[in-house]
Amino acid sequence: MLGHGAHQHVLDGTFCIDRSVDLKDLMSNSARRRGLLESSAGEIIDWLYPEGSPARMPIIAVTGTNGKTTTSRMISHILTTAGRRPGLVCTDGVFLNGRQIENEDQAADTGHLKVLSSKEVDFAVLEAHHAGIIYRGFAFRWCDIAVCLNVSEDHLGVANIETIEQMAAVKRALPERARHAAVLNADDPLCLAMLDSLTAEKICLVSMHSTHQTLKAKSGERLASSCVLEQKDGEDWLVIHDESHQLPVMAVAEIPATMGGLARFNVSNAMHAVMATYLAGTEAGQIRTAMRQFEMNYETTPGRLNVFDELPFRIIMDFAHNPDGARKLSAFVDLLDVPGRKVIAFAGSPDRQDDTLRNMAAALAGHFDFYYCKDHASREGEERRKVAPILQQGLLAAGVPADQTAIRAYGDELIFEILSACKEGDLLVMLMGHIEKHQLPTLIKKYAQKQAGNE
Repeated sequence: MLGHGAHQHVLDGTFCIDRSVDLKDLMSNSARRRGLLESSAGEIIDWLYPEGSPARMPIIAVTGTNGKTTTSRMISHILTTAGRRPGLVCTDGVFLNGRQIENEDQAADTGHLKVLSSKEVDFAVLEAHHAGIIYRGFAFRWCDIAVCLNVSEDHLGVANIETIEQMAAVKRALPERARHAAVLNADDPLCLAMLDSLTAEKICLVSMHSTHQTLKAKSGERLASSCVLEQKDGEDWLVIHDESHQLPVMAVAEIPATMGGLARFNVSNAMHAVMATYLAGTEAGQIRTAMRQFEMNYETTPGRLNVFDELPFRIIMDFAHNPDGARKLSAFVDLLDVPGRKVIAFAGSPDRQDDTLRNMAAALAGHFDFYYCKDHASREGEERRKVAPILQQGLLAAGVPADQTAIRAYGDELIFEILSACKEGDLLVMLMGHIEKHQLPTLIKKYAQKQAGNE
C-alpha cells in the first residue's frame, strides 16, 4: 500500500513518483517483503502509466525580444484547431485549454509549472522571457521544440546584462534545451550564431529574405528544414522545406494577422508558429485553417496590433516598447494608406536605460505628423520615474520639430484629449502598456457614445 505522503509531481518537464515516504513496511530484508515491494512498485508504475501511454507532456517553448506572446498564441491556436488541449503561458497570463487561470505575466518557471502539472491539457506552449531565465531558470530540463524569434536592444543594464550579445547568450539557453527541433530566425545574426551550440535532432531556420539553399549554406549543411517565403502566382507564400520535401503551406495574404502582408513582423511570427507546429506533427491543412482564423483583435491578442474603427478615424493599439519594435511598427505604418494625419501616443518603460528610450523615440521619428510622449499608467501606490521628457529628447535629436511633440502623463482624460485632437481620416497609433491595453477599448466606446450623444 502506497503511503499517504506519496504524490505525483513535475520535475524538469517529466512526471515522476516520490517513493521515499511511508514504505517502511515494505523495506525489509525478508525475501517475502522484498518480493512484495517489487510487485507493488511494478503495479504502481503500471497503474500510473498504462502500456503505450505517454509519460511526459510535449513542450514548445518560445523566446526572443519581440513577438513572443503573439507567436505563442498562434501556436496554441493551431494546436487547438488540430484537436489538442494546449496549456499556454505568456505575458498575458496562464491558459489551460482556453480557460484563463492567471491574468498577469507568468512567463517563467512558476507559470510553466502550472501548465506542466495540469491534467486539463496535453501540450505545453511556454513563453520564456529573459527575466525568467536569468532569475528563475527553467521548469524543465529539456523541451521538444524551442523557438528563438530575435534578439535586439531591450532590458539592458539588468542582472549584469550590458550588451545585446550577452542578452543573446541568455536567450540561447532555451534552444540549447531543445531535443527534437530548434527553430531560429535566420534573418537575425544573433539567432543564427546560436547554431554551433545546439544539439537538437533537427535544426530549422526561418527567413523572409533567404532561399532554402542559401540557408543550407549558412548552416554549414546542418539544416534539416526551413520555412521561407517564395513567389507563387505573384504572391508571397509560406513554404516549408523538410529534408527533400517542399510543402507550400499558404499565401501570406491569407493570414489576417499579417494585415495583407503589410505587417512584416507578424509574417515572421506566423512563419515561426507554422514551422514549430509542423515539426510537432500538425498537418498542413490544420495549420492553414487555424492561421486563416487567427485575427489580431483585443479578444485574441490584447494590445497587439488591435484595430478600432468605431470613430471617424482609425485607431491601432500595439505593444511595441523598444527600438526594434518601434522600427518594425513604423515600417508597417509607412505602408498604410492614410487620407489624414498620422498621430502616435507612446510611452516608455521606466526600468529601461535612457539610451534605449531615446533610441525607441528615434525609431518613430519621421513616420508620424504628431507625437504624444507619455508615461505608462502605474498601479495604485506605485511610484515610477517619468520618462516622457526622455522620449521627447529622442524625437528632437532625430529632427522632429518641437511643435509636433507634446509631453503628457496618463489617465482617462489624457486619452479623451488625444481622441478629441484627431480628425476624420486620421490614423492614431497608441502604444499601450499592460494596464492601459485593457482600459483603452472601454474608453474608446465611452468616447464614441459621448460623441454620438452630442450629434
